[in-house]
Amino acid sequence: MVVSGYVEREAEIVTAYQKYITTKTALHQAAVKPWQPGAGGAPVSRLYSNERLLNHAAALQFISSKTTIPMPKLLGFGTNPDGTAWLETERTPGGLWLDVVRDRCRMPAGRRHTDGECDECGAIARANAARFLTNEVIPQLNTLTSDTTGLDGVVIPPLWVMHHRPGTHWPPRKAREGERLVLWIGMMRGSSRPSSRCGR
Repeated sequence: MVVSGYVEREAEIVTAYQKYITTKTALHQAAVKPWQPGAGGAPVSRLYSNERLLNHAAALQFISSKTTIPMPKLLGFGTNPDGTAWLETERTPGGLWLDVVRDRCRMPAGRRHTDGECDECGAIARANAARFLTNEVIPQLNTLTSDTTGLDGVVIPPLWVMHHRPGTHWPPRKAREGERLVLWIGMMRGSSRPSSRCGR
């Protein structure tokens, strides 16, 4: 069954860069081969697929050891016999995407806003998430500074850069005079103040 561009079968989801296998207690991720055939059989470049996954494991370990930001527990990571990287984490219970929170009212009986889709619950969830990111996550990430870009010596260019400039390689570099490098996670687009970035 195809859902929003993903191929889903049982508890397995395959994306352009990774394969996800879920159980009741764990999430297993495996990188796909860099030139594995894509739709129609044509080879698709997936540069940094291994590095991205191993960098994810390093980021989980680093953030868990340096902050109080809730992170899924890293159960293991490594390389498969075919050369693809993998990692496994505990599944975090109770998570919901913000865009599906509003599918029904989340308030207890007797205090519900509505019987159907609930924009008010969606707004509350978005406000809570924004408050948590602003007050807890971003300030703690901004304390994780370095004088060199990259995490464990690995700098992964953003996907949009690799899409327009295949083969792009960003070597680690030292901070310039007066420059402050902070940890930057690829999925996070903002920071509480301007800074250069290191990490994923």
